[in-house]
Amino acid sequence: MGLPQPVGGGARRPGGLTLNKVDSPLLASGPPPGPRVRGVKEGRSHAGGGENLDAAELLAEAAEALTACDVDAIVPLYADDGRFEDVPSGESYRGHAAIRRMFEALFSAPHTRFRVVAARPGEGWGVIEWVWSGRTRNSGTAFDVRGVSVLEISGSEVTKETIYYDPAPARV
Repeated sequence: MGLPQPVGGGARRPGGLTLNKVDSPLLASGPPPGPRVRGVKEGRSHAGGGENLDAAELLAEAAEALTACDVDAIVPLYADDGRFEDVPSGESYRGHAAIRRMFEALFSAPHTRFRVVAARPGEGWGVIEWVWSGRTRNSGTAFDVRGVSVLEISGSEVTKETIYYDPAPARV
């Protein structure tokens, strides 16, 4: 059995991001039956201008914030008690303050850039494939690290993000 393949061309989002529906009963991202209501945190501004976010819109915002290395845009996407788990490092963060500190440190590394390869939404989850580029703090050696973020989504917020990648290139 092969991996599920994207269906059609996907939906083009702001910033050129393509969100693909996947042809798999386990990874299908079509809308659930019945009305869909998402609670948006009061005071959070997003591309939709005040309307409720679904998983695809939340992933699009997360991708835009990540590629812009924008801490102020990415942190509010998490629930107040949201969790961020970095599997390769064994580090985990809980709550806005801890997640903010982590992203501030990450985005302040020399020449840090993120490029989103793909984003795939589902009902209550999402996956973002990305490439992290920069220079190591110690030697200044350029690196590219490909990784994936698996997001658990409740309402219009990320309740947990777990990231997987090979850290070796960034440790030189």
